[in-house]
Amino acid sequence: MTLKEAALLIQSGSYKEMDYVILVTCPPDVRIPRVMRRNKMSKQEVLNRIQSQMSDDEMRQFADFIIHNDGKVSLIHQVLNIYQAIIKTK
Repeated sequence: MTLKEAALLIQSGSYKEMDYVILVTCPPDVRIPRVMRRNKMSKQEVLNRIQSQMSDDEMRQFADFIIHNDGKVSLIHQVLNIYQAIIKTK
């Protein structure tokens, strides 16, 4: 099994080559400060970047699985659940 991380996987059409698409979502009130810290960007720069991308709602229609990265639910638990679901289909 090969995994690829790609921010523009759906927009580029590369998702068509994948067996599964996992969408990672995060609410804006958590996402914006994270990106500001990580990329040393202003809030407006982050908002501009977000506005230039497909919305989470648009990307959901391409996703087989969704991970909620809001700090409230364990990422490990979510990833393990996805892994188990994939293994059952093989």
